[in-house]
Amino acid sequence: MELLDAIEELERPADAAPDFVERQVLFVQQKLRDLWCRKRGSGADIPSVPFYWVFSKLLRLIEEYPDGLTEAVVVTELAKILKQKEAGDAEQGVGNQRKKRKIRDAEDMGELLAEGEQEALQAKVTGYGNHRLTIEMENAKDVTAHMYLHQRFRTCVDYLHRHLQYESSSVATFPFQTGREVAFTNAKLLERKEIDTVGDSNRAKFTLLPTGFLTARLDEQRPLDRRLLADSINLSRVDQLVGGAQDPAVIQQLMLKAKVLDIGAIRPCQTPLYVHRQVILLGEVDQTDVRIPAGATANTQRTLMQGLHLMVLWDDQVALSRLFRVGDTLSIFHPFVHVCAPHDGEIQHILNEYSSQQRLVYYFEYGSATVLFCKSCRVATVKNPTNTPAIQQGLAEVERSLSRLEDVKAGWHNFSLYADVRSIKVSHGIPLLAAFFYAYYDPKTNQPGAMNAKLQPPPPLDRTIVSKYYLVVMLQVYIASSKTLLTIEITGENALAALRLLPGQSVFLDGLVAIDMKSKPVRRFRERGLMPSASAPTTQAEFAFPTKVYSASSSSGVVVLCSDWESIFGKQSLFSTSSKLTVVNTTPGLMNATLDRSTAPPGVAAQALTMAEMTVTAAGWLIPSDGLGVQGFTIDTSCEKGHSTTCAHKSCYRPLEMVTMPQTASGPPKWKCSFCQEVFFGMEDTVQTYRHLTVTLENGRSQTAPLLVLCQGETVESLLDLPAEDYVQLPLAQKRRALERVTGSAFRLVLSRCEPLHVSTPSPSSPQSLETASCIHTRIDIVQPVDAFAAAHHLLTALQHRHQQRL
Repeated sequence: MELLDAIEELERPADAAPDFVERQVLFVQQKLRDLWCRKRGSGADIPSVPFYWVFSKLLRLIEEYPDGLTEAVVVTELAKILKQKEAGDAEQGVGNQRKKRKIRDAEDMGELLAEGEQEALQAKVTGYGNHRLTIEMENAKDVTAHMYLHQRFRTCVDYLHRHLQYESSSVATFPFQTGREVAFTNAKLLERKEIDTVGDSNRAKFTLLPTGFLTARLDEQRPLDRRLLADSINLSRVDQLVGGAQDPAVIQQLMLKAKVLDIGAIRPCQTPLYVHRQVILLGEVDQTDVRIPAGATANTQRTLMQGLHLMVLWDDQVALSRLFRVGDTLSIFHPFVHVCAPHDGEIQHILNEYSSQQRLVYYFEYGSATVLFCKSCRVATVKNPTNTPAIQQGLAEVERSLSRLEDVKAGWHNFSLYADVRSIKVSHGIPLLAAFFYAYYDPKTNQPGAMNAKLQPPPPLDRTIVSKYYLVVMLQVYIASSKTLLTIEITGENALAALRLLPGQSVFLDGLVAIDMKSKPVRRFRERGLMPSASAPTTQAEFAFPTKVYSASSSSGVVVLCSDWESIFGKQSLFSTSSKLTVVNTTPGLMNATLDRSTAPPGVAAQALTMAEMTVTAAGWLIPSDGLGVQGFTIDTSCEKGHSTTCAHKSCYRPLEMVTMPQTASGPPKWKCSFCQEVFFGMEDTVQTYRHLTVTLENGRSQTAPLLVLCQGETVESLLDLPAEDYVQLPLAQKRRALERVTGSAFRLVLSRCEPLHVSTPSPSSPQSLETASCIHTRIDIVQPVDAFAAAHHLLTALQHRHQQRL
């Protein structure tokens, strides 16, 4: 492939000027800073306006308003989002109070409660009596709410007062003393109460229906809270009680404590008893509390301890996971201890999904009497238990674009990147994502214990949650200021979008995760992930790409993953923001969002992505030529040699090959897509599209030589204003007229690089002699006719500007 050589000839790191889209982003970035200073004074602190944050928001606006955007609309909309971002960052600071909203009536209160169905509502207890809480909402102003306690909490309160025998002065209200912080969700409004006009306060009073999804926040500064945690048993003690065949009634009346290791994604159930489920991975609060009875043998230890502890939430119970976070400590009152049956199909699916080699004896459920108490993890970031480098935000808050791909480090998550595509490869099989998934969950699902999973090989990689991501697209990308290529593995929904990518086009990627494929956990699962087990079928799935392909472009071992993180890891995970791939060159509305109208750098083909207004002076179909020493092409303007349309694959718009079938075979035709590596029957996945059209462009306002560019697929359809299905049915004369009709017309174009194509044009007088030989480096990605009046206005403006410069 000669594309990289062409890139190196056209640009050097020292000459890496921003392209058309980057200039728009820099323009908006500066306008946001200027607006902030005008509104708050020149001495005001200017907030961080990250480059990739502006890039992402601007792209979304362009997609939302494809008919065009003005500078005022863009700056106003992004300034509003920037203000919300700054307010959100300020609220997340230690000790900062969240801004409270005004609740005027029952409708406002209903909206507030509806928000609590997406994220837990925080409140503080101001009174408790007769099984009714009086609370003040954290984010509501001048509102007092009464909430009747759900039956499960009444049972818990009675039990704590009766069995734990707390001090008499506190027994009446514990655990709902005044000042106690609570979190709840799924609450409903019962009625509107009167306005309290006593004194100077006008507080609206509301009554809420009982909700079973409420948790009280524990504070170790309170003696009773410390005692509650001390009275809660650890997981190893539960292992001993379950393994010791205790009375089932005793097992169901436990109060235990555990640390939240991970909150999994909500997934559909594999058995018909429930619709969907969510898995909460639990671990010991303090590993020093794990004690094995003296004299216990290895077999006894295996009976007493299990290396995986989890709580499963079913159907509506998944709302409970909003009430705590990864790293929090839970004190669980009367969890339902579900002792596993010998062949529990759903649990086996869970073990396969999370790559655990454990034999699960029991798991916890949110029973009818279960109550959660939560001690929040106060640190800002929870450390990943694996031995991977510290997770960093990467480029999220950087105010300039990345200048070197070498700066991308393993451990970055949720970062963005704008780069140009060097190559695209497609395969089917197990992605590198599967090994990363295993390496992330292995220490959480195979905790050190008596049931030692280290004696067993890892389960096959094709059993995990990510086993459905068998379509894998590998990109090699570059940026103008760096000589290094970066490998990006794309799976999930973005892989379908990546199929239509062409080399030389520019992409913007959000929500990326960088990993070190040379790290020990990743290598361990890549090397052993394909080993068949005794119960595994004889046919094993293969890797989508060999390991050496990932490291071919870089010696550092850093590979970037782009996938559907929210559906893989869940909303409460470190990797909760799903990736999004945007092909910038073909974004609808890109041509109608020119904000920075400053003079572009000279040379239309000098950048990976540029916009130009030029006139078509000639057009002809690209015809393969076998007579040249290298793979070459000729141009056919007569439309007599065909090669104008083809049958293409709907997914990637690449040409299809018809597979030869025996003459005796009947049925629909069989097609093969070499790019997607798929074989299918019938016409449902096919589309008629244009092949390659060469277009000669000239700019009458400059002295530059004509530019020969490539046009293909849907872009030809936009240029000719004629679908491929209609063009192929036209007579030869009308086909010629279709090409002649665009000659002499002016168009606005989005141009990018393409793989070099060597083209020779025969002389009209002597077809045997070659008149010209050239190389095509540029492709048209978007074409838009120029309005005659607008073109005249632009021409007059340019001439006037040139005249003033001469004066």
